[in-house]
Amino acid sequence: MENDYELLKEKFGNMIYITEYNNVGNLIINVKHFNIKDLKKKYDIFVDFIYLLCLEALNLSKKNNHNTFTVHINLEQASMRNFSLKLFKKVNAKLTKNLEDVLDIMYIYGSGIFLINIFKIIKSFLDPVTSKKIVIIKQKKVKSKVLL
Repeated sequence: MENDYELLKEKFGNMIYITEYNNVGNLIINVKHFNIKDLKKKYDIFVDFIYLLCLEALNLSKKNNHNTFTVHINLEQASMRNFSLKLFKKVNAKLTKNLEDVLDIMYIYGSGIFLINIFKIIKSFLDPVTSKKIVIIKQKKVKSKVLL
């Protein structure tokens, strides 16, 4: 299984990975890299991979005497083609069933209507305790000027 996990890290590492920050495990999810068409036949593998990353983030935290980890979901430059309600439900079911009270806080970064719509969709499927741990970080879009 360890080899499979490393292969999954290579395959999905641009979408989702863990890091340690302030002695706490952090799960980073970049939704703009989700290609739902490519993932469609791999949902179960991808869900298991997310679960294993959560365990790894939790282990990083426990190494530093913390019993929770932090999640960062980046919705910048993402759209509905990067989102699947079916995939979200599978991930939510797996994590709810297997992990209890290990989320410290979840930051969701984004701007615009996509952030609002996704949050409305997913919030209805989350338990109330988890919902209270979500912090929305609205990012301002910066328009750059190109000098010719």
